[in-house]
Amino acid sequence: MGCIASKALEVQSHKPAVETDSIQLAEEGAAGTSKAAPPPAESSPEAATTEAALAIVEAAAAAVAEKPMEGLLEEGKEGDIPAALEAALRVHKELGASPVRLIDARYIIELAERGGVLTRRQDLPEAAFISLEVLRRLPEATGHSLRILSISHPWQQPDNPDPKSINLRLLARVLRSFIGYPESTQTFAVFLDFLSLFQKGPNGEERTEAEAALFKLALSDMMAWYAHHKLFTLKLTQLPPGYPAGFSFPSGMQPNTAGYSERGWCFCESSSATCARTLGWFST
Repeated sequence: MGCIASKALEVQSHKPAVETDSIQLAEEGAAGTSKAAPPPAESSPEAATTEAALAIVEAAAAAVAEKPMEGLLEEGKEGDIPAALEAALRVHKELGASPVRLIDARYIIELAERGGVLTRRQDLPEAAFISLEVLRRLPEATGHSLRILSISHPWQQPDNPDPKSINLRLLARVLRSFIGYPESTQTFAVFLDFLSLFQKGPNGEERTEAEAALFKLALSDMMAWYAHHKLFTLKLTQLPPGYPAGFSFPSGMQPNTAGYSERGWCFCESSSATCARTLGWFST
């Protein structure tokens, strides 16, 4: 799932271009960076195993935890979060968790640098997330926007949207430039469906009853993350070269080879982001 609203970024191919409030990027290209950054490590075969992958996840989160954020607003001077978004981030009293959690952009960078792979929300350490309390204290971004970046992307496999970390490496390179990491101690909160919503298990295990209910609540207002005029949306629009060769699918499943704009979720996210930019949808 995943695209950009009031400020839109689209990941294209070789030459990223900046047009007013939009940044266009893609595939293995990256946004024009003002500082040279070391390339993220390639995903290693070791990361394909559950234990090794989770060890990398823990290491990436630990690296973030060691770097406290600076520049947070003082307590009592917190910013306002739009009602629809705050409702999705608030812990549900009966279900014991929130429908949505946002990811610290620094965690995504650290994960890519270690050759990690995206891991579902249930398996992430607490340090990978941005809490609602911290989100309220993040300073405004350019153009009085919130420091929230929503990702729109076509899933590559039903069990993992990016099993070879192709989009992860690209996203990390963009985020590094976007937030000036590691020189800057500030960050963005990232909405990335696989990490932000409760998912099925790696072998198709069903969500628990509570997780399924929270997932349904998240889906009921999903477009709010793309349609609010104060949010950024980043569109990862390219499928890997040669796709679906080299990817795994359950027996009898036909791979979805449709491009970004031909996929239902991507089309809705992109359209919502565009309308938010031009018409000012979801202003409260």
